[in-house]
Amino acid sequence: MIRCMQPDLVAQIKAGEVVERPASVVKELLENSLDAGARRIRVEVQAGGTQLIRVVDDGEGIAPEQLELAFAEHTSSKLHTVEGLESIGTLGFRGEALHAIASVSRVEAVSTSRESAAAARLVIDHGLRDELAPAPAAGGTRISVHDLFARVPARRKHLRSNRSEAMAIHQVVAQYAIGHPAVAISLESDGRPSFASPGTGQLADAFAAVFGSDVAGRMLPVHAEGDVGVDGIITPPDISRSNRSGMMVFVNGRPVKSPALTFAIEDAYSGQLMAGRHPLAAVAVTLPTADVDANVHPAKLEVRFTNDRKIFAVVRSAVATPIQSKASVPVAAVSQHPWQADPVDSRSQEPRRSYPDQVRFPVDRPSAATPSMADALPALRVFGQSAQTFIVAEGPAGLYMIDQHAAHERVIFDELTGTEARPPEQGLLEPVQLELSDRQMDALEAHGQEIAGLSFMVEPLGGNWCVVRSVPMVRNRTVEAEAVLEVLDALEVGASAEEVLRQAIEIVACKAAVKAGQVLTMTEMRELVSQLERTAHPRTCPHGRPTTIHISLEKLEREFGRR
Repeated sequence: MIRCMQPDLVAQIKAGEVVERPASVVKELLENSLDAGARRIRVEVQAGGTQLIRVVDDGEGIAPEQLELAFAEHTSSKLHTVEGLESIGTLGFRGEALHAIASVSRVEAVSTSRESAAAARLVIDHGLRDELAPAPAAGGTRISVHDLFARVPARRKHLRSNRSEAMAIHQVVAQYAIGHPAVAISLESDGRPSFASPGTGQLADAFAAVFGSDVAGRMLPVHAEGDVGVDGIITPPDISRSNRSGMMVFVNGRPVKSPALTFAIEDAYSGQLMAGRHPLAAVAVTLPTADVDANVHPAKLEVRFTNDRKIFAVVRSAVATPIQSKASVPVAAVSQHPWQADPVDSRSQEPRRSYPDQVRFPVDRPSAATPSMADALPALRVFGQSAQTFIVAEGPAGLYMIDQHAAHERVIFDELTGTEARPPEQGLLEPVQLELSDRQMDALEAHGQEIAGLSFMVEPLGGNWCVVRSVPMVRNRTVEAEAVLEVLDALEVGASAEEVLRQAIEIVACKAAVKAGQVLTMTEMRELVSQLERTAHPRTCPHGRPTTIHISLEKLEREFGRR
């Protein structure tokens, strides 16, 4: 029998389209504050947003006589006609967010418009008006959301841990802070300051608040003018991540998930990023509102363009320009008249670093893996080291320059992945205490077993602190305790066990390998090359970077005028 649904059931079903988790509430309230012209926004959450979400702004506010109407279904101050859907210029427009939030929580709203001398306070308890009364005028709007999903157990049980939900909220707040750098946005989680953007209007300042000043200081500016404008900042090719969490795309101020624009950004790095690596970027695209449809996703996370190809081309070109300007000179380039080169005083060239204690390359069992014919290296004769970084060797077809760090990374990586035995554990005489971010703590909780399998003994101390009591020893070299931070940064919560283990081993191999600028003896260089030849993929390191560059005999003969 077909029956009409009860109104409260309909409201909860509709709320599910808008309010997926606490971070969804924060997103909707932030958009309302930004649409109201706020210059300062404060976000407070407790228990990952399940107990409390409070957003306070200094924006335009709501007149007391309209406050209750703002929480009614499908009411809006931004969109009033069908034609308006074709030119949406605000972040919010459907008039359903406040109604949806109030149907699955207890909401208290206090607001006043700039023209009004009084304010009003409205309380709605899971869809029912509980109280409407005058309140002292403080300017702007304060909305407090209590006990989210408390009466919707089917939704509550599918939420993740409070830490995971708090991390999702942190990501939302950080994203809007970067997308709107002129607005000072702060976040407080369980009574502790978690994030704050300065609101200077400078994208680099907002980016630094999220990713740190060291990374922000290296960013390259992106700019393109025209009917499709592009502005933003991107990392140079030597700064990258193993995931796309540092890539943010905005369309007319709205953060969106756009595979096409993400691909346009990454395609601009073509040939300059290692396989599996991704840049950090904050790219804002501005175009006429009639050329973009923001009404294609329930949570407004996706958009549709009238001319996808044009926008793709503009974004790719804008991002590629600063990357190409930073491109380095090819290593194999030779001057047209090498005999006219300026004389160099070799006594003035100091090595970058000196390591008095030599590194051991123990002779052990050959790797079980066999390189393919395409990957295999020929038999090489080592005869020197260049710049304390590159091993110089001779082969049957010319010269070979081998990056000692990348080569040692490959050897260690294949050794750790080719055995089920965990590496030896080196206890620390003085355990190292580390402060972790919320994301790192979440990764530690999710992947503690895999991290322990690599001989890191990490114990939580309470709050966001942990102590490292032991580290792996790989080929007579201990990995520093701080490597735990990079391992946790690289881990994706929810990734497969195999992917987690691979990412962790990549970092351990990188940290344990010899470094550029390290002097090696002839015996050590020969043994390292011999071990590299026995790996499954001797031509690349685990990150995809080449270990070896070949300069053919024919090229040498041409450069010396013998051909």
